Amino acid sequence: MPFPGLPRALRVFAAVAASLALALAPLFGAGCGAEASPIRIGINPWPAWEFFYLAEVRGHYRDCGVEVEIVEFSSLGDAKRAYERGQVDAYLGTLVEVATTHASDGRAPVVALVTDYSNGADQVIARAPLATPRDLVRRRVAVEKGSLNVFVLARALDACGASLAEVELVDLDQLGMLEAFRQGTVDAIVAYPPVSLDALKLPGSASVFTSASIPGEIVDVLAVDGALVRDRADDVEAIRRAYARAVADYEREPASALTVMAKREGLAPAEFEAALRDGVRLVGADEQAEYLRADGKLAANYAAVVDVLRRTGQLDVCAEAAFAAPEDGP
Repeated sequence: MPFPGLPRALRVFAAVAASLALALAPLFGAGCGAEASPIRIGINPWPAWEFFYLAEVRGHYRDCGVEVEIVEFSSLGDAKRAYERGQVDAYLGTLVEVATTHASDGRAPVVALVTDYSNGADQVIARAPLATPRDLVRRRVAVEKGSLNVFVLARALDACGASLAEVELVDLDQLGMLEAFRQGTVDAIVAYPPVSLDALKLPGSASVFTSASIPGEIVDVLAVDGALVRDRADDVEAIRRAYARAVADYEREPASALTVMAKREGLAPAEFEAALRDGVRLVGADEQAEYLRADGKLAANYAAVVDVLRRTGQLDVCAEAAFAAPEDGP
């Protein structure tokens, strides 16, 4: 369930409670009827993914004929782990999370929707006098290990001829790293909105690297259980349509949509709009097939991501790439 309107700390508490409830659910005999169960989607804060909440608020899932349960987590890693444990049926993440997913047999993730790519929103943020990626060598840098964070840091260090082995990685989730950065127990963090926006407000902080320097490399996707794609293809297609309708709502009446989405992220509408406009490039419904066909953009991008992960020692065995192209039409 979503938790709109709650302060961020309470939303994180609610997310933990939801995760615990999901873990215990099988012990109490779920499902007595023959009706299809809701599709549970794991999500963490990120501007482009707020359209999934907007679709719920506007009733688009219902209108498209699918029941969806949004399950909120505080980090990319938590959403991915919930999928691996069978607590959600799908999750929102990047190709890094898809590649590093360790799912049980029959639950291999299939990329069913490309939401956006990061174009400056993912950032390495440090405090003066650190001003370049090279300055991070022998410094403490907060990342969420096993997630996109490490990939971003690796690419930042690539740019100056350094490597992950030359920095001290501190494993923290987004909210934890913000607090550590505020207290000065880490020298830099790898973050994205809304946490990156809060970090940049701290005295002396500045971005030393952003995803704008690696355009198109960080692609955000909806990864769905392969069995779900096979057995409930119509429902997966309905989720795509509902998401597209939410994006269309924003394009048609941005002020109204921004009010809903910004509130969930704990940001002012103008601040949220800036993050969406300046740091993210949405991928439209008419572009999905171009990304998701077998020889499309995503296949090449996935191979490049896996290469970086293996080269930097983050990956031994990766999830097989599988993409589900959408049906024709809106």
